[in-house]
Amino acid sequence: MLGERTLEAYRHRPRHELFDLQTDSLELHNLAECSEHAELLKNLQNKLRQWREKTQDPWLESYEEDRPIKINFALN
Repeated sequence: MLGERTLEAYRHRPRHELFDLQTDSLELHNLAECSEHAELLKNLQNKLRQWREKTQDPWLESYEEDRPIKINFALN
């Protein structure tokens, strides 16, 4: 166990996480699926997407299409 969460909870995280760090400093209650926080989550997602576009994030397309990412590399 890591803090209040199990290792399994860290390995299998939801796609979106949103926490109120003032009231939930241990990040135990994910607010991302609460309808009352939907607008905030959408605004934060848009800001992140804009920053990723601005910085030419190579992972952006794969992430937004929710598809597996292929990585090709050679070991020397």
